[in-house]
Amino acid sequence: MDSKLRLLTLCAFLFLASSMCEAALPAQDADVAPNLGPVATVASTDELWELVFSCNLTQSTGSDFLLGCEFAGGHWYVTDSQSIMPGENWVHILNPDGSLAATFQQPLTNGWGWRDIAYDGQYLYASAYDTIHAFDLDGNLIPSHHIVGPENPNRALAYDPVTDHFWTANWSDPLYEFDRDGLIVWQGSSGVASVYGAAWDDAAPDGPWLWLYSQTGSPRTTITKFDPINKVVTTESYNVPLIPGYTNQIAGGMCFTNEWDPDYWVFGCIGQAEPGDVLYCLEAYPTETLPEVEIRLMPFGSPVIIPASGGNFNYNISITNNTDTTQTCDLWIDVTLPDSSTFGPVLGPVNLTLPAAFSGHRRRSWGRSTSPFPRLSPATDAAHRPCRVARLLEFTPTTPMSASIPIPSGIATISTSRNSVQMERMDFQAGQTSVNGSGNRVIYESSL
Repeated sequence: MDSKLRLLTLCAFLFLASSMCEAALPAQDADVAPNLGPVATVASTDELWELVFSCNLTQSTGSDFLLGCEFAGGHWYVTDSQSIMPGENWVHILNPDGSLAATFQQPLTNGWGWRDIAYDGQYLYASAYDTIHAFDLDGNLIPSHHIVGPENPNRALAYDPVTDHFWTANWSDPLYEFDRDGLIVWQGSSGVASVYGAAWDDAAPDGPWLWLYSQTGSPRTTITKFDPINKVVTTESYNVPLIPGYTNQIAGGMCFTNEWDPDYWVFGCIGQAEPGDVLYCLEAYPTETLPEVEIRLMPFGSPVIIPASGGNFNYNISITNNTDTTQTCDLWIDVTLPDSSTFGPVLGPVNLTLPAAFSGHRRRSWGRSTSPFPRLSPATDAAHRPCRVARLLEFTPTTPMSASIPIPSGIATISTSRNSVQMERMDFQAGQTSVNGSGNRVIYESSL
């Protein structure tokens, strides 16, 4: 009798354990990371991370093998990997409300097919192996824009419009920045395990940021902020709770857009979920009205160390025409000293004609210099402001140029202006110095 009771008890325990394990396992129709890592979370504040939209994609498309997403041209684009069943791989085009508008077939008919999607404003990009395929909004391949990426597949994919570079990660492998020729610009640790999606954020006032969407946390949908300038993961991340109506969710692809709702920037995310895959949007920031011409200054590396006698540091200057027409403007750089007086301009004024939607950047060196430089004009000769600025008229995103600008030590602010309107400002906060003022001074970027 005791033996039978023990047997029944053992059977009941095994059944309960089996049920618990089955509930904890991911769905077989999910593309799941082979290993997981730890995740740090912070509580959501105000409207950041507010859930503003969700849609059961399985009901819209009839598939529960949905992986990547992007919003472009007024529609959602979602990759579908039905070929693992077997079947065909597809891309679904959905209306903003998630209803199905059209479908086209991917070029690959085996494996998981395309994963995350990136968008450069003209073409979409996605990868199933080492090649990143470019395709237009109608689904036509653009072979001239295909890229052989550093991973296989280039799972998470994001695009930086300022540098014209792409970023990719594949699970816990290194994070890569690379150009359109597939040349690696930088590689290193992302600090995040099991990465599936990525999105470029150039809307944040303190950005840009690269957001990584990983299969970590509980549930396995965590968004982490990575600093692409200093190449280091930040302490900010958000573990997305279960979307209402779903019992399980695992990260897929992710995008960042203000086209879905012109009033807000949102994260668009895929959850490989039960019951049915889900597309959801989390609010990021209100959309600000873009100036016609936008200028940004960004130092390379932090902190920036300037000796007490003065010195140099490298920075990147970028300019973007946010309109669809040619813009003509004057560009110059002023320096604000610690006593709030203005020194300069130390660069320009330079008259620029920017084609519609033009975006370019230049790396420069800023600081004291003892080397002679060519004069820009008799006016600058008279003012004794030697600087290399004439070649700024050759402003292109592919031709870096260095220049040194002589300035006094103790600079607090650099600002860039166009047409007498300050567009962007880079402030610095001086660190402690010795009593007699000698030694090094450490300055940090405080706002941009």
